[in-house]
This record gives sequence, structure tokens and C-alpha cells, in this order.
Amino acid sequence: MPCGGDETSVVDHWLRHRGTCFPVKRGACLIGRGPLCWLVLTGPRTSRQHARVRVRRGQLFIEDLGSRNGTRVNGSIVSGLQPLVHGDVIEVGTESLQVIVSAALHPEVVEHETLSEPVALEVDDTLEEPLATAQRHVLELAEELLLRGSRGAERDAVGQTICAMVDSLVVDIERTGNRLTPGEAVRLLSVSQIAAQWTRAPELRDWSSRLAQTLAPGEPMQ
Repeated sequence: MPCGGDETSVVDHWLRHRGTCFPVKRGACLIGRGPLCWLVLTGPRTSRQHARVRVRRGQLFIEDLGSRNGTRVNGSIVSGLQPLVHGDVIEVGTESLQVIVSAALHPEVVEHETLSEPVALEVDDTLEEPLATAQRHVLELAEELLLRGSRGAERDAVGQTICAMVDSLVVDIERTGNRLTPGEAVRLLSVSQIAAQWTRAPELRDWSSRLAQTLAPGEPMQ
């Protein structure tokens, strides 16, 4: 479930979980085990609606929603509405999230920040089929470009590049029949919708809607 608020607003805050950066838009974003949460975590100590993050006047905050096991930031229990800064580590049950604030990243270290070891376990490429690994790497590259583009002036060009990458990935899926996992499909749709909003090409707004139908779980590729 997406955050509330204006989807066309610039994204400055992200939460990184298991190597994936999730953009925090304006409005309240729920974190928990429930299927309607913005960020669904399946750890055994995670409540259905565990915590909530929100952006107010350019500042990212988190609050615990009365979860059974509590929420911690850098090892300290969260009480009330707590501000977050770049590099903070949020503990939600057994899951860890890292705060990324694009304004805190200098151009020369963006690549290091987005490609550094995540706080949770990465997927072991040796356990995947080569085709699935290649598709996942394209998805991760698109996410990296999205993070870079969120703080740059050339978002139209970055958005069109990402859209072209997504098109190429979808063609590959249609050709091989090797579908993305449900989680990867959700990530790809999120990236595509934001990238399409960045472009000045009106046809790409409808493109992201068609892509959602194409990637619907269990639906045949058109």
C-alpha cells in the first residue's frame, strides 16, 4: 500500500531493507506484517501494524504503534514521534531498516551508499537461475538510478532511461516466460510509476498503468 500524499512530490527519504530502497513519500507510511502496509515485513516479532514513518516539513519521523515487541532506532526504544537522520538503523522486530536521506549524500559517495552491504542478508546469487539473477540485477540497477535521480535536476532523462530498462526487462520476461517473484513485481511497479511521473512524455503515464496489468500475478503476458 503506498504512502498517502502527492505522488508527484520529490522523494528525499528512503528506507533500505535487504538491499532494496523504498521511497518514503509525504503522508503516513505503515510498516508491519499486515498485507495493506506500505512496507510489509514478515519477521516473527513484527506486529500487523508495527510502526509508522512520515515526512513533516522535510523531516522524517517514526513512531511505534503499540507493537508487542516495540521499535528501536540505533538500539534505543522509540517513544512517541522520533526524528530520523541519515544512517539511522531502525529495528522492527527481527528486521532492520536503514534510513537514507538524499540530501546527505554527496555525488562522489552516492554509488558507495547505494551499493554498500545492506543491514539484512542479501540474496545468494549462487542459489538462483542465471536468468533470474540477470533480471534481478536489472531491477536493482533501476532502483539505484531512481535513488540517484531523486536528488538531481535531470529527472526527465533519468525517468526515460528507467522506463526503457523496464520495457527491456518486460520483453525479456515475455520471451523467456521467467516471471518475477511477487515481491520483485511490486518493486518494479513502484520504480516504474515514479519514473513515469518524472518524464514529460504523457504516454508514459498510461504506460505505467498498462505495466501494472502486465505484471499482475498469475496473469499471462500480452
